[in-house]
Amino acid sequence: MSSLEELYAGTGIGNAKGTVQPILDVVAIHGLNPIGSETHAIDTWQDKKSGNLWLRDRIPREQPNARVFLYKYNSSPVFGHSLGGILIKQAMVNALANPIYRDIQEATYGLVFFGTPHGGSGDGWKTKFGKASVRIAQSLPGRTSNDVMEALKKGSSLTDTLQEAWRHQLDHYQIVTFYEGIGEVVPQHSATLGLPGDREVEIGIQAKHGDMCRFDPDVSMDEANYSFVEGNVLELCERASQLGEKNHPTMDRKQEETSNPTSSTGSNAKSPVSNLEDDALQHRLDLLRA
Repeated sequence: MSSLEELYAGTGIGNAKGTVQPILDVVAIHGLNPIGSETHAIDTWQDKKSGNLWLRDRIPREQPNARVFLYKYNSSPVFGHSLGGILIKQAMVNALANPIYRDIQEATYGLVFFGTPHGGSGDGWKTKFGKASVRIAQSLPGRTSNDVMEALKKGSSLTDTLQEAWRHQLDHYQIVTFYEGIGEVVPQHSATLGLPGDREVEIGIQAKHGDMCRFDPDVSMDEANYSFVEGNVLELCERASQLGEKNHPTMDRKQEETSNPTSSTGSNAKSPVSNLEDDALQHRLDLLRA
């Protein structure tokens, strides 16, 4: 079961038809959920103590033209989708291979990975990937089933075919890879791709693997970590929006309040996606991860 939840509608700009639409979409995809937590998609990005969900509460303040989504899906490894970053890679490979979904690949400008076990290069990459995936499962709260652990050990979430296909489209994207600075669930050499600096930015987050995507505004270290995340995400958004404006000329640039009650602050947004365009996006994402 999967769903696409809109965290922020995006104030957008006026287009040639006189309507307002977001310039770009930000889609956040959670990782492994072996214990079946119903709130895992939100918990991945939200600090429990403060309630800060930065994708909803902070990014829209700096980039109001971006529409922000959470993509929720069954991330048990028996379905071959144990980690969000791996799902992204599979989706991009599928989109490039299928002309029907090529526009998704072409419209994707930046990719941001948080502690994704890319596995490194060489003959042992699959073994490294399997071991890193097991460490991720072991680092999560609760008890992980033996079936889940065996699936991860075999590296079933990432095939040789996917690894090879992904390697040939790395030049299509601007990539930011964050790796954990505390612990070695997914060490730096596995969490980064080793691309040139003009293609990949590698950044260490001073947090454990499970806390890399959650930030408490009242904790100085969390704020320092978030400043790296926000700065790089906003830079990708700015570059993507500049390309979007070139591809879609506007009559009058304007900021407008939307029917979304959180269009100005994004502080309470949690509305389900209902319009046809967003339903189509969810359907396409479902097909791409298959």
